[in-house]
Amino acid sequence: MAYYGFKDFDRRIGRIEKRRRKISGGYVHRVSRDGLVVLKPRSSYRFPFKGIVLTLAGLFVLKAFLVFSLGETLYQDRVTKLSEGTSFEAIGAKVMTLDPVTEALHDVFRKAADYV
Repeated sequence: MAYYGFKDFDRRIGRIEKRRRKISGGYVHRVSRDGLVVLKPRSSYRFPFKGIVLTLAGLFVLKAFLVFSLGETLYQDRVTKLSEGTSFEAIGAKVMTLDPVTEALHDVFRKAADYV
């Protein structure tokens, strides 16, 4: 009889330790139906939306700065020359072509330079 109690106790300790490991990665407070505040572990995988958005924004700002510093004609010539290279360079040229967002940021840079 005593052995069963220890086995149940060990199982309970195992569940508690497993929950503590999960909660150590982050948790969210939830209120259960009876009004008790319970810690729920945060899901281990979250899609990095913020990182992707910041990377894309940085790419657009970089392209706009390059257009501003080189000039539109020289920039277009370099992108054209890049598209004539290897397949990897052609993909880079597709990414670096001018788009409406880059042109809008370029206008912002140009107006800021005129203002200063």
